[in-house]
Amino acid sequence: MMRRKDKKGIFIGAAVFILALLFLSVNIKSASFSSPDEKRYVQSAEEMTESGDWITPRYHGRPRFQKPILFYWFAASGISLLKDRWAGARLPSVIFGAGAVLLTYLIGINLYNRRAGFLSASFLAISWIFFTYSRLATPDITTLFFITLSIYLFLRVYFDKASKAISPLFFAALAFAVLTKGLVGLLIPFVVIVAYAYLYKKEGLIKGFNIPLGLFIFLLLVLPWFISMSKIHGYAYINHIWQVETVNRASRIGDIKDLLRYLTTAFVALMPASFFLPIAVIKIVRARKIEKEDSFLILWMITVVLFFSLFGTKKVHYMLLCAPPLCLLIGTLISGLSKRGFIPKAINAFVAVSLIVYISLYGYIIPTICIDDGLMKLAEKILTVRKEGEMIGVGSHFISHNRLDAYLGINVKKVNVDLYDPKEQFETSRTILAEFLKREKRVFCVITREDCEEYIPTHLRKRIYILDEAMYWKKPNQLNFDNALFKAILKNDKDEIARLLKNEVLLISNKP
Repeated sequence: MMRRKDKKGIFIGAAVFILALLFLSVNIKSASFSSPDEKRYVQSAEEMTESGDWITPRYHGRPRFQKPILFYWFAASGISLLKDRWAGARLPSVIFGAGAVLLTYLIGINLYNRRAGFLSASFLAISWIFFTYSRLATPDITTLFFITLSIYLFLRVYFDKASKAISPLFFAALAFAVLTKGLVGLLIPFVVIVAYAYLYKKEGLIKGFNIPLGLFIFLLLVLPWFISMSKIHGYAYINHIWQVETVNRASRIGDIKDLLRYLTTAFVALMPASFFLPIAVIKIVRARKIEKEDSFLILWMITVVLFFSLFGTKKVHYMLLCAPPLCLLIGTLISGLSKRGFIPKAINAFVAVSLIVYISLYGYIIPTICIDDGLMKLAEKILTVRKEGEMIGVGSHFISHNRLDAYLGINVKKVNVDLYDPKEQFETSRTILAEFLKREKRVFCVITREDCEEYIPTHLRKRIYILDEAMYWKKPNQLNFDNALFKAILKNDKDEIARLLKNEVLLISNKP
């Protein structure tokens, strides 16, 4: 049952938030870890600060209708505050990630006990997918925070009979979730609460909420931006919201192909917390009676899994919304064990080691070994010689056009194809590259030397200009860990090691 806050609880809660904030913020300005989606949000947020247009997000000058406005505002504010595009845009995710850890602690302490809350919060912080997305400038963690906040406030009102003054905050949290991710921010909490009320016949479930006032607050927060966008962009925006975000998504409902593979991947992504899930299931089955606190968390998890499994596009990070209830179930399971003995000590040591590993990997090791010095060098060269309107392309599968785009802050075109048929891929890539390099205006292309010789026709290679060269880390599927590499390492032959681990990359142009 819910417990009243005390001074000790407030102090521990503040400590949990601060520690999570420090943990998640280690080296967040490093661009060595990123995602294709992130660079779009970073670029759009940066353009928002530069243009002063805080209504319409823009990506390379074009209106971007994907996702509502709230995260763009947070990211743009972070950039303005820190004066650093990566650290600033990621700052909101770090803060809301720490907030989600705190909320998990609070739900745990109120539903169960302080030890359960602390263990649950610890497992959430070290869950791989949660840690990763808490350091990326994408709206996923912000959405997770507001959905978790709405559920926490619901629990306070329903289980704890908290003051009705909390009720408006519940609707405000729902509104902010919608302004971050769209209808999913409303549907997930709504379905969880309604399913719980139906299954357990909780007729008085909503008596603690002032529904008219709550709806007024919700609409007051949500509608102004959507109305403004509709007025500014008219049919284009309305069609996107209705056709792309609603009809197209709804048309995929019922497609559960590859469900097992999807759930298996999600299980791995939620490690190490998910590792203990089978144990929790066995404990619940053996108990034969599910406590109402446990049943609510189970419903929360099942709702998320079923909701996203019904859609054709199955992305692992959607399972982020399962992380808090999963970690809460695991936390209460472990807290029920004796504080003495091998298992609790082993779990505490495991959490501590995980923290050290994450800090070492993301704070130092990954930024060190994945520094894109070569790609950054070519990006700087492009920025030095490029004139307005001149296009940039990436002609190799093994070079990330998203990363080059992020370094440049300019839209980069992919001028190659990904096909399973090698022959068709060869011919199609040659055609696309040739058309790109034959343009009247000057263009720039970043390509490996090997692909340059293979995909660009001989007669065309004679007409291109090599503006610069650099080395770029090979992708895992390019690496060949044979005797040559080990011999080079033993001889400390740095040139040979670089040749075996890196691609030689060229910056070429059709004009000098």
